[in-house]
Amino acid sequence: MRVVFVLPNFSRKLSGGKKVIFEYSNYLDSHNNKVSIFYPFSLYAGFLKKVRIPVFLQYFVFCLAVILLKNNWFKLNRGVKVRAIYDIKDRYFKNEDKIIATAVQTAGPVAALKISADKYYFIQDYENWEFSDEFVCNTYSLGMTNIVISDWLKKIVDKYSRKESIKVVDGIDTNIFKVTKAIGQREEHTIVFQYRSAKHKGAEFAFKAISSLQNKYSDLKVYCISREERPNNLPSSCIYLRNLTSMDVARVNNKARIFLCSTVDEGFGLPGLEAMACGCAVVSTEYRGAKEYAINGYNSLLSHVNDYKELADNIETLFHNKELESILSNNGVKTASEKSIQYSAELFEEVLKTR
Repeated sequence: MRVVFVLPNFSRKLSGGKKVIFEYSNYLDSHNNKVSIFYPFSLYAGFLKKVRIPVFLQYFVFCLAVILLKNNWFKLNRGVKVRAIYDIKDRYFKNEDKIIATAVQTAGPVAALKISADKYYFIQDYENWEFSDEFVCNTYSLGMTNIVISDWLKKIVDKYSRKESIKVVDGIDTNIFKVTKAIGQREEHTIVFQYRSAKHKGAEFAFKAISSLQNKYSDLKVYCISREERPNNLPSSCIYLRNLTSMDVARVNNKARIFLCSTVDEGFGLPGLEAMACGCAVVSTEYRGAKEYAINGYNSLLSHVNDYKELADNIETLFHNKELESILSNNGVKTASEKSIQYSAELFEEVLKTR
């Protein structure tokens, strides 16, 4: 098959959604498919659009950046072609068999293409951050084959889709994310969490929880993983780690006893599942995406969204209850072992072949 993923923008920042797309691209390429990733300049909203230079020069620099930085934080197979295009128009799509829209911005233009290729809409979240609910929901009714990653998304999408959506749950690379150091051998009072400044990631609640804990535990050590600049309000107990590879993230996860997640809302939440695979005891808010794999009292401790005090209390519970910490860790490893990227990629390819 000749497969094209159409992404909404080009960015050097780590994104769980993009990571899944890149994993699927590598898998499809390694299974004798021709895979391309297109970045349309027309949807780019970065600094180039703010520079006072002619549009053709902006586009030239954009194309150059896509070529030079395509493997900045994720290693794509050599066979996966990455290309900048000016806009999502038929002239850029020649002999493709499958075209996959990957975001709300790309859905309409991909659906409007006149070529005969099969069209898919890979939906990894309810993307109403910059668009109205009406606009987002209308993209589900464009007639493409909708692929979703969670049960809660499926319920929403199927209200508007012309045909039932197909669920392909996100997976993780269990060859990278695994236990290399038993939780009992890790330092006391150690936490890892991943910082994002976007409002729906809820970083302010993680910071408040950490600040309350560091007043009680002088040896508190918090590994803060991010692709962004260090925030000014970072608690003093945090060790800021920027631009880590997946291997590096796995190593850091294996240093911490607890993974903290304060997300308000998200489609799935890969970092929590990756942390489970590394043996961390997960303390998270009960946002919709987490419920796809996190079960309170079995493999995690879940708190109400926006409640930093409950997050801090759950962390303290594990600080003082090593038996519960061990139970959550062991069950988390079991949960993660059943959600490998290999299985998800196989299912994704099967959908492309049969739908």
